[in-house]
Amino acid sequence: MAIIEQERESEQLTAQVAFRDEVTAAINNISEISQIANAKIMADSQVASAKLMTNAEVMAVHLMAKAEVAVLDILQQAQGGIANAQVRRDMIAEINRNTASVISSTAKETILDIQREAQDAIDQLKSIAAHSIEEIHELASDVAARAAKNDETTRARLVRSMKVSRPADEIARQARIGIETVRREALRASQELREVADRAIQLLNETVEEASHAIMMALVASENRINVAKDSALARIEEVVTRAVSAPF
Repeated sequence: MAIIEQERESEQLTAQVAFRDEVTAAINNISEISQIANAKIMADSQVASAKLMTNAEVMAVHLMAKAEVAVLDILQQAQGGIANAQVRRDMIAEINRNTASVISSTAKETILDIQREAQDAIDQLKSIAAHSIEEIHELASDVAARAAKNDETTRARLVRSMKVSRPADEIARQARIGIETVRREALRASQELREVADRAIQLLNETVEEASHAIMMALVASENRINVAKDSALARIEEVVTRAVSAPF
C-alpha cells in the first residue's frame, strides 16, 4: 500500500512540475517576444520620424533655393536686357507666376508624400505588434491545449495507480483529492500565464500608440516646416517683384 501511495504522489507531483515548467517557459517566451517587438516598434518609430523631418528640411531648403533662383531672374529682367519696359514687366510677372505655381505644387506634393510615408510607417508598427500578439495568443493557446491533455492523462494515471488493493470508495476519494490538487495548480498557473499574456499585449498596444503618436508629431512638424518655407519663398519672390515693378525701368 505504501508503494502504491508513493506512486500516486509521484504521478501527482510529476504532473504539477511538468505543467509549471511549461508555463514558466511560455511566460519567458512571451516576455521575450514582447521585449523584442516593443524595442523594434520604438526604434522604427524614431527612424521614421527622423526621416520625415529630414525630408521636410531638404524640401524647405529646395523651396528657398528655387525662390532665390527666381529672384535672380527677376532682378536680371529689372536691370535691363530688353528695352521695352512693359515686356520686362510681363516677363517678371511670368517668372513670378511660374515659380509660385511650382513652389506651391511642389510643397503640396511633398506634404502628401510624407503623409503617405507616415501612414505606411504607422501601419508597419501595427503589423509588428499584430504579429507579436498573434504569437503570444498561439503560445498561450498551445500551453492551454497541452495542459488539458495532460490533465486527462494525469487523471487516468492517478485512478490506475489506486486500483490495486483499494475499496471503490477509497479509490474515488483519493482520485478526487489528487485530481483536484493537479487541477488547482493547473488553474493557478494558467491564470498567471493569461495575466502575463494580457499585460504583454496591453504593453504592445500602448507602445504602438506612443510610437504612432511620435510619428504623427513628426509629421505635423514636417508639414509646418514645408509650409513655412513655402510661404517664406513666395514672400521673398513677391517682395522682389514689388520692388522691381515699382522701380523706374
